[in-house]
Amino acid sequence: RGGMQYPNESATGEPIESPQEEFVYYLAIEEGQFIMLDGTLIEAHKHNTSVVRYGASVGSGGDSNGDSLAYNHSFPSAPAGFHGVQTLNDSSWISSYVADDGVAASAPDTAGFMMALEGAEVTTTHGTETIGWIAIEMKKGVSNGYSYEINRTPAADVGRHDSQPSGEQ
Repeated sequence: RGGMQYPNESATGEPIESPQEEFVYYLAIEEGQFIMLDGTLIEAHKHNTSVVRYGASVGSGGDSNGDSLAYNHSFPSAPAGFHGVQTLNDSSWISSYVADDGVAASAPDTAGFMMALEGAEVTTTHGTETIGWIAIEMKKGVSNGYSYEINRTPAADVGRHDSQPSGEQ
């Protein structure tokens, strides 16, 4: 758990009378493949890409853009996943995106996934960035005296263009 404080002025330059303090929870893990003491599979990697997934309002054909990545572990079921852009090589806004490899509206499966920078309805291009990602076997238990539960949200909207929830995320 870490602390975070907002600046003393808003984006428009207006003063904020009493800045709010919030707590940020985070997960940090070394890059590699791991098996916890109870057998839970975890892997964490970095991926460099300039491939951008984007919506139809800024160009055609970008909704299924992505790099194909495979897990090193053989997960018994689709793992829970965490991902985020870790660099700021290009100062324009960007996020990250993952989906089932080749199926943009589905969550990643047991073999791997498609990953891209997420340009949404904003951009079709971006400089190369590093995306960090973690895959953890869905499980609950106790490891080294600590209880944990890893799961995926059921029926969550996977793609920003899906009109109905279409799977897990």
